[in-house]
Amino acid sequence: MKKHHTPRRINKENHLKVIIVLLCVVIVLGVLSRRGVWSSRGGKQPATPLPPQVEVVQAIQKPQKTQATRSRIERTTQRSVSGSGERLSSKSPEKSRRAGSSTPTRIEHLEYPSCSQPEFLVVHPTGRYTLCYDTTYRQAAWLAYVLTRADVRTTGVERSNRFRRDPEILKRGWPSASDEHYKGGPFDRGHLLPSADRRRNVSENRETFYFSNISPQYPAVNRGVWKSLEEQVRQWADRYDSLYVVTGPELVPGLARRAGGVGVPRRYFKALLVCRQGRWEAVAFLIPNTPKVAKDFQTYRMTVDQLESVLGADFFYQLPDEQENRAESRVDTLVWR
Repeated sequence: MKKHHTPRRINKENHLKVIIVLLCVVIVLGVLSRRGVWSSRGGKQPATPLPPQVEVVQAIQKPQKTQATRSRIERTTQRSVSGSGERLSSKSPEKSRRAGSSTPTRIEHLEYPSCSQPEFLVVHPTGRYTLCYDTTYRQAAWLAYVLTRADVRTTGVERSNRFRRDPEILKRGWPSASDEHYKGGPFDRGHLLPSADRRRNVSENRETFYFSNISPQYPAVNRGVWKSLEEQVRQWADRYDSLYVVTGPELVPGLARRAGGVGVPRRYFKALLVCRQGRWEAVAFLIPNTPKVAKDFQTYRMTVDQLESVLGADFFYQLPDEQENRAESRVDTLVWR
């Protein structure tokens, strides 16, 4: 059986009670507003300044993405994908157009040229270098690293001399050169990243003896002009510090092959970049791989622009355009002497 609720009726006495209560509320609110709990202008509590650390967090959460920032993010994303072993487009990266007069004194991410099929990026954190591996010719198409004053002045570790296959190459199932492929021929096992550039500890020196870092060079090159250039690069690093190096063989179709499919490059290159007195300077070298070659590496000096034209590559494009164009279009002989 449903219960019926008797409706409440408000009589005159109840009306009077409601009015008194409302008047009390109005009086209380008026007192509070005079004490500053509410603002007398606009009815809102005045804003309390954020602690400094909160303001910093908000600034980080809302960055202003400039065109240069977007370009850098796109390149970083591309490198992250390529580092996982995926193929990159065969198209060379376009020079990004960036404005700005400020001169960065360090490159945030080491610049790499394009890494096209069938080449793949391999990163060696211990040896502190990155290479683009060519599966056709069983060697790096290029190798990039930073050489510092500390690297040059730390010489306590002996040369490993233990040549072996790159475990990263083997793990990915790619063909690799081995010691037997260099036996019985006229070629030396030439380093791209010199052993002497990585002597801070035993582990990093050992990684310079991976066959991914080795290329067949004639003795006149490996023990002569190439060695002299390597020694000079270390002198420049000691003089200026933080020298950016991209080096490698010129790999083109139709190269002669050694046993195991190892290609014999016709030339080797180095592209160098340094920031000196707030200004970026660059130089390049392209040295022939022949039984007889000039001993003076300066004979083969050129601008980075000229080297890019020969190789179809794009070096150091993270720099603002004005600074990149200036550095790559000229060679300051006072810097690179």
